[in-house]
Order: sequence, then C-alpha cells, then structure tokens
Amino acid sequence: MWWINSEDFKNYWAGWQSIATIAALALGGWWTYLRFFKFRKGKPKIDLTLDVVFIQRQGSQWIITVEALLENKSKVQHKFEDFTFEISYTLPSDELKNESITDERKRKGLAALWYQTKKLPKKLYYRVKRQPEPVDGEKDTSLSVKFPHTAAKGSWLADAENVEERLDYGALEPGESDHWTFIACIPTNATMLRARSELYDKRSKESQESIKVVAVRRSAENLMSNDQQLNKLKGHVLIFSDEFRDLILGFEMLVPVAENQELLKRFSGTKRAHGLQIARGSLIQECIIGITKLAYDRDSKNPTAGRLIETILNLPSRTLNKLKDAFSVPIKAVLASDRPSTEADLQFWQEIEKMEVQELRQSFDQYLPELEKEWQWFSQHEEAFKKLRDKRFAHLDVSLVGQEYKLSEVEGPDWKTVKEAVERLIRVAEILLTILHKKDEGFDQAVEIARQIAADFWEISAT
Repeated sequence: MWWINSEDFKNYWAGWQSIATIAALALGGWWTYLRFFKFRKGKPKIDLTLDVVFIQRQGSQWIITVEALLENKSKVQHKFEDFTFEISYTLPSDELKNESITDERKRKGLAALWYQTKKLPKKLYYRVKRQPEPVDGEKDTSLSVKFPHTAAKGSWLADAENVEERLDYGALEPGESDHWTFIACIPTNATMLRARSELYDKRSKESQESIKVVAVRRSAENLMSNDQQLNKLKGHVLIFSDEFRDLILGFEMLVPVAENQELLKRFSGTKRAHGLQIARGSLIQECIIGITKLAYDRDSKNPTAGRLIETILNLPSRTLNKLKDAFSVPIKAVLASDRPSTEADLQFWQEIEKMEVQELRQSFDQYLPELEKEWQWFSQHEEAFKKLRDKRFAHLDVSLVGQEYKLSEVEGPDWKTVKEAVERLIRVAEILLTILHKKDEGFDQAVEIARQIAADFWEISAT
C-alpha cells in the first residue's frame, strides 16, 4: 500500500485495533452470558443435607444433635447471610391433619380486590342466566403437616455462645464442604421429630431447603457410634456372603433337575423317578427359603440383602462419608528398583494417588444407586417369595373351601424369577463386599465349584 503515507497507516491501524478490541469484548461478554447466565455455569450449586443423631437420654429429655452438611458443587464461591434452622416435635396427644389452602386465599390486599373485580362480570352473567357458576380452576395448595411443638429455632451463623464468635455471613469456595452441628433436647415422650433448615442467598433471592423427619427412639438401647455401625455392617456382610455360598450349592444342585431334559428322561419310568421327585421338591423348598431368608427378613439381627441395603442407603452423612473415605484410600505405590525416591518421584505418585482417590470416590457413588436398583427388583417380587415360604414351606396355611379344609392356594415365583433372584443376589453380595471390605471378590469360582459338584452327583457334564 505504497500510496498511503505513514500517518494515515497509523490511523487505519489504530482504527482496526479498536474494532478488534470491541469485537473481543463483545465475544467475551457473549461467552460470559452463555456460561454464567443462560446456562448458569456460574450459579452456585449447594447441596444441603440434614441428619438427626440421638445421643443419650438425660432425665426426661433426649439429647440430640441436628447436623447440616453443606457442599458447594459449583465453580464459583457461594456467600450466604441467612442460614436458619427449626427443630419441632410431636407428642402422643397431638392430633395431626393434612391442610390445604386455595390460591384465592393466598391473595391479599389489592391483589385480592383486583381478582374479585375481574370475576364480577362472570358472576353477574351466570346469575342472570340462572345457571350454576362453573369452577374457575382455583387449585388447592397442600401444606406439610405441622409439628406443633418447637424445641429450637434460630440461625446456624449465630449459634456461638460468645457474641464475638457469631458470624455475619458464611461462604463456601468451589468444591468445599462444611459441617454444622446444633445440640438440642426434646422430651423423651415425643413421638416424631422434624428438623428443617434453609439457606437463603439475598443477592440471587434463591434458597435451598432441607427437611428431615425421624421417629423418636423409645430407649437408649442400640445406640451406636459410627465405628460400631460400620463394624456391624462389615460383620453382617461377611456372614451374608458365607450363607449365600451355601445357597449357591443348593441352587446349582437344583438346576439340572429343573432344566436338563435328558437327565429327567433318564430317570423317567425307573425306580429312581420317585426319589428324584422327592429330591427335587426338597431342593426347591431349600432354595425358596434360602432366597427369602437372605433377601427379605428385616429384623436388626438378620444379615440380609434388604436389611444391609436399607441400612447403607440411610446411613447418617457423617457415617457414610467415613465409609466412603475408607473405601477411597488408594494402594501405596512402591518403586520397582532399589534406588531412593526423588522429589520428582514423590510428586508424580502424589498426583497418581489424587487421581485414584477421585476415581474410587466416583465408584463408591455409583455403587449406591446400583444397590437401590437391585433392591427395587427384589421389592417387586417380595410378596411371591414370602407367601410361598410363609404359607407353604416354613408354615402351613389352611382355609375352608366349601365344606372341606384345604391348604391355601399360593402362587409362588416362576423358575425364571428364581434364577434371576440368585443372579441379583450375587451382584448385591459383590457390591457389599467391595464397599465394606474393599474385596474385589466375584462369585464365579463358587458357582463353578457348585456346578461341578452337581454334575458329579447327577452324573452329567458340567458344561
């Protein structure tokens, strides 16, 4: 551009620089809008969970703690000035009921007057026509049942006895968590307790609420520390898995006489046919009783799948986090050579350990929904298994049919369901052993051994 002098070139260049700067600012602003407003990447995501722990009876009162766990799962700081709690309870004499209000009742002042004014022509029209006025679509709003007695109410931020230690606000950095505890007492004759907490952000005018309702313990027996709870779970899981191995032996012994047509033909019409039917019936009975016993019995002393899953899914957050922390401890790396570790080695292995810890914690979080999903299947088939066991195999139910007493008709699970129950119990046992004992232990070998024993007994091929 030889025809442009240097002064004009500088002006042109400065102009293009200004345009580029403006474009960059506009592009950056648009990116910020998309990331932090439209798609809310910068919106604080706070998880608020509550736990109630019964500590000890003291005179006529229960000493309890209400514990709040805050987790900031967003990528921005969350600052809050209102963090309230309320602890209420019921007594045996309280009469509770569901309540509801209509949208119209919620309108007050000018809003209510304007609403009634808009409805006036419609009312006059139906009155002149002498027709019933149709329902105008007002919807009832259901309210939570109110617990009439308040044990404590206040702010987590202002809980400190020393005024100088009370906080004006709280804050959580990205990925940070915080634990708050309030100690309270309620009467020992209380029946239920309701803990409610709300975290309110004045700037965004948004709030997070968490509610926990529990039955009040009738006695101080069976109160366990976190370690005692986990030790009980670990002991029960080991017993559950040992008993389940016995069930696998019986089940695999049953499979050939339930599915192998060649074997059944071999026995058919022989002197051994009757004995086969007796053995088959006994194995079916043993399997149904075993599956029901290991899946559904719910007493606190029963190490069953249902009891173990329910307990783990409802552990207090502090106990669950302790179990998660124990599960997430990686295996320490050791150098293959005899040379001493350098600073670079240590930094490298520290980074590897951090990655392993993160992966283990993610795996732990995935196991819990898997357990819940498995239990949903067992819940759907609970009635069939328990009826067959309780009304025919473990007990006998008799009913009057016409003029004659007969065994009650019971429709149990089909063979496909029985097989699936055993397969799902295997998966449950493997998950429980993994998260409680860090045993990457499958039951494939136990199944293969059981199949070989059955093949040898029935004189068939194990494949």
